Formats: sequence, C-alpha cells, structure tokens
Amino acid sequence: MTVEERLEKLERELAASKRRNIWMILAALVVSLGACVWVIIATTGSMFSEEINTNLINIEDEQGEVRTMLGIFEDGTKLVMYDKNGETRAELGLTEDRPGLDLFDENGNPRAGLGITEDGSGLILIDENGKPRVMLTALKDDAMLGLYDENGNFRVGLYNGKDGSGQELYDENGRVIWQAP
Repeated sequence: MTVEERLEKLERELAASKRRNIWMILAALVVSLGACVWVIIATTGSMFSEEINTNLINIEDEQGEVRTMLGIFEDGTKLVMYDKNGETRAELGLTEDRPGLDLFDENGNPRAGLGITEDGSGLILIDENGKPRVMLTALKDDAMLGLYDENGNFRVGLYNGKDGSGQELYDENGRVIWQAP
C-alpha cells in the first residue's frame, strides 16, 4: 500500500469518526434533555409550574447588568428599572399600603412622582435642579393645582372644593398679590 493510499484511508476513517462523534453528541444531548424533562415532571408533577415563590427577581441585559428588579424590600414591594448606565430611571412601588410611581433623570435625580395616600392622590413634577415646579392634588373634597418658581417657591394656586373655587398669585416672598374670588 502506497503512502497516498494509506493517507486516503486515514482521511476516510477520520471523516467517519467525526460523523460518529457528532451523532454521539446529539444522542447525549437528547438523553440529557429527556432526563431534565423527567426530573421536572417527577418533582413538580407537570412540565409547567403555576407559580414561582421568591423575594427578588433580577432581570439582566446581555452584559449581565441588572436592568429590572422586582422584589420585596424593607419599605415595601417595588419594581425598579435601570438604564444602561445603572441609574434608577423608574420605580413603581407599594409602601405602607400606598402605591406610587417615581421617575428619575439620567443622573438618578427624581423628576416626577405620582402617589396615592389615605387623603387622596397627587402628582409632582420636579425640575433639573431638584425644585418642585408643578403639583396637582386631588383630595376627598378638594383639588388643587400649584405652580412653583425656579427657587421652589409657591407662586400660583388654583383651587376647587366643596367651599368653592379660587385662584391666587404669590410674589417671591410668598405674599398673596392677587386672588379671586
């Protein structure tokens, strides 16, 4: 047998060996998958579970960074969402049986909040300097819209309630400069 014939024979045997290895790997995967299914069914009684019990769920992006967290914390239940830089951008929570939604800017500073208390509900909008600029409240018998200046001073108030409606304008020192009625 020549060297070329022996080399061809070795190449055929190598190719056949590779095919056998691929089939053996596939067979092992099928057996492993079957074993996993059997373990799940044996331990839960079903392929699907109707509930998951845990205190914290972290959802990660492709880089392994937590982007969403759902859990039970000291101050209540929260769903927290983070941006690609790890800053908190949104938080939906239930603290002391009071639901709330807080939105944050790219630096993690609060910019808007919506909440419900035993007295009513409210919305606050905050500027980039951390000063409240707009506040809207709806209480049992009253509703109010408040506008604030760049220093966080109350400047305009619109009221409506069981005792009537009104508007007020305030100067930078908090003194009423106009009101109706």
